[in-house]
Amino acid sequence: MGSLTAKEFKALCSNTGIEVGDMPVLPARGTIQTWTCSLDGKMDNGIGNFVLRMYTKCLGRDAEKEGASYWITQLNSNKISGTAVAEKFFMGTEFTNKKYSDSEYVDLLYTTISDREADASGKTYWLNLIKNGSTRKDILYSFTAGKEWAVICKNYGIK
Repeated sequence: MGSLTAKEFKALCSNTGIEVGDMPVLPARGTIQTWTCSLDGKMDNGIGNFVLRMYTKCLGRDAEKEGASYWITQLNSNKISGTAVAEKFFMGTEFTNKKYSDSEYVDLLYTTISDREADASGKTYWLNLIKNGSTRKDILYSFTAGKEWAVICKNYGIK
């Protein structure tokens, strides 16, 4: 069967009781999705999902369009690494203004960077490092140097 013209398609739909809707405007070929789809609310972009994940896991909130678009563009163009994004989120004003305790901070590192809950001995280890002078940034970098973070970044298409 050959393809239908728009007029034939509309007539066929009309005859069968189907209402013809409007086709959403599609982005140009090669365009990187920088926000969720208006039709299904999903992000069909690994890097985009990584960014949305950082907002929800690290900041505990949904992303805003402008911020997410910025980080997606930066990551997609290789101007910034996944670790640099994690640093900006964890060391940023919004996060630091939450004034998390060291214990809460380590828990958030585990869930965001390692994608799991903290184990008792591991958590104690990190808290002792902080107690003995390691900075939160030092601890963050130790987490991001691990295999779990590398796997997360790779799974989302982050280099």
